[in-house]
Amino acid sequence: MVSQFKSCDYPVHFSFDLWTSPNHRAFFGLVGHWIDCYGYLRTALLGMERFQGPHTGLNQAEMIWQILERYHLMYRVGYFTTDNAFNNDTALRELGHIFDAHSIPFDPIKARVRCFGHVIDLVVKAFLWGSDHHVLEASAATLEASGTSNLEILNLWRKRGALGKLHNICVWILRSPGRRDRFQDRVQHLLPHITAWTPLVGNVTCWHGDVDAIERAFEIKEGLDDFVFTAVREEQQRKKGKARGSEVASGHAESEDDPNSESITQDELTLDDWEDLKIIRSILQPLKAWSLRLQSKNTNKNRANGFIAEVIPAMDELLAHLEEAKIQYSDPEVYNPHIITSIQLAWSLLDKYYSLTDLQPALYTAVALHPDMKLKYFEDEWKSRPEWIETATSIATNLWQRDYRNHIIDSIQPSVNPPTSTPSTVLDGTLPRWKQKKQARLSMDDGRHDQFQRFQSNSDEEEDIPDLIQFWREHLDTPR
Repeated sequence: MVSQFKSCDYPVHFSFDLWTSPNHRAFFGLVGHWIDCYGYLRTALLGMERFQGPHTGLNQAEMIWQILERYHLMYRVGYFTTDNAFNNDTALRELGHIFDAHSIPFDPIKARVRCFGHVIDLVVKAFLWGSDHHVLEASAATLEASGTSNLEILNLWRKRGALGKLHNICVWILRSPGRRDRFQDRVQHLLPHITAWTPLVGNVTCWHGDVDAIERAFEIKEGLDDFVFTAVREEQQRKKGKARGSEVASGHAESEDDPNSESITQDELTLDDWEDLKIIRSILQPLKAWSLRLQSKNTNKNRANGFIAEVIPAMDELLAHLEEAKIQYSDPEVYNPHIITSIQLAWSLLDKYYSLTDLQPALYTAVALHPDMKLKYFEDEWKSRPEWIETATSIATNLWQRDYRNHIIDSIQPSVNPPTSTPSTVLDGTLPRWKQKKQARLSMDDGRHDQFQRFQSNSDEEEDIPDLIQFWREHLDTPR
């Protein structure tokens, strides 16, 4: 690994996190991301260290520094992408003090890139479960681990509205093999064209499952409504002692399956509940789409990894989506006030992180360096906010001037395919001398021929670019 890092002088970017194993041991993981001497993206786990002591930012910073020293990367540090936990801010501030002690330049604020996937997670959880979603997570885990009665767990979810009631219904159906078989028979009778009849159970920690559960519920809605309606009416008749023989037998079977079977009577979905679920689905679909796109887990197999250049456009689109939803569902006489409050809460949280983009120059610069967006993206999308355009343009230009304009890189080695092995020396496959000289000339910009400005003024329209790294690798006469 050290020899690979020595083969080129690109910066190395990092992501890190703490993890607790099933046997309750804490570990700290640091992953490196860099462009190799052939111009290909590389990712490697640089350290998976046993973490002892409190999870403070200082302890994390000291561990990061130890790993940087191990690979001789102290002068090659680029950006750190982490989730939005407060101790990650502290970790980078403490790391900045260590860099200062070694007289190495490092800006802990500008070097921090907030994981936008985590931002989406926080926004969705706030929308679904409120600002106290951490309490719900802890309560659900505690009740389930303690062997608490089903009734208490069902009551916990029921307080969360239509989605909580759907969760209870799906758990109730799937908990009993006999009930699951009866439900399958009913769905196949009512919806013979349906092949996926099993209801899905979402959970509070992984919201994609909630979206999937809602979508599946609408696919089998007729079967769900009919099955729950029958179970509720049979339970009511059983309580009144008026059930006919077959109904008594059926009710008896349910009671044997589930001692708390009567609890389902409080979870029957009304028309208003289904309308709430429909709104929730419409709110979450764009958030899920962007979440998958930025993970590269989308239906377009030709796309590479999610790009940082898409974070600003994603924020713009999702904020506009939530702002439209605030207007569309604003009437409390028509829509559930809980839904209205949830939309406002989600918008406020996303807007909070949007306001922090000025502290992340990499986000603006990534847009400016995208061949299909450039600085013109801000001019087109932010027409009503000229001060925003000025800020974004200034931040991107200043980063170029400070970190890249006078930094010459001439070690890119031509390669049609990614190398199967790392060359033993940087001389293997180096560029012809004329090519190196051309790159050096292009790197020596003056005030009249700034390379960044030339790129911005180039009006050539690029088609959709599935792989930005490949695009820049193919433009070797653009050395940075």
